[in-house]
Amino acid sequence: MFNAYPDSIGENLSDMVAFFKRPEMKNTLSSFYILPSILNTDLDRGFSVIDYGLNGVFGFIQDLNDLSDLGIN
Repeated sequence: MFNAYPDSIGENLSDMVAFFKRPEMKNTLSSFYILPSILNTDLDRGFSVIDYGLNGVFGFIQDLNDLSDLGIN
């Protein structure tokens, strides 16, 4: 399992998905826990989520679909 903020590799989740699509990353992980961004929290560094909607600054539904297509839940 990989735990990271959506902007840990690049500027957003799309950049991270592009990283996971690299040939050398194939089948290296099966789960990705996307840590919440500070914009959707109650001021405790991202762990008291108050809005589970996707923040367009960090990612889009297509990014989640791309992860699923890669076999990453």
